[in-house]
Amino acid sequence: MASEIEDGIREALNELASALGKEAISAVVSVYEENSATQVRQMEEAVIYADIERLRREAHSLKSSSANLGAHGLAEVCLKIEKAQSFDPSIASLVGDCKRLQGEAVVSMRKWRDEP
Repeated sequence: MASEIEDGIREALNELASALGKEAISAVVSVYEENSATQVRQMEEAVIYADIERLRREAHSLKSSSANLGAHGLAEVCLKIEKAQSFDPSIASLVGDCKRLQGEAVVSMRKWRDEP
């Protein structure tokens, strides 16, 4: 049984693929996999240094790309981080949520990409 995350991503990717082709969207998914992992690492580093501006920039970028590909839960968590006005220790927990949700999103995207 597919999860809500998988369903949202599958729906978004199918819609994009119907307009642009599965091969093009598969390439976008590959780029997302690499870039989103880097963005999460950058966010984790920003937490270590309590760099709220860097954290907000990375969250904004990850939010946008994730929303475009149907990872709406991840985008929502990124929005919470992006709206942060100052560094709060609870932000580290949100970054942890981003890391988990990014991993789940990538798994769902790979499943979609590997479907015939």
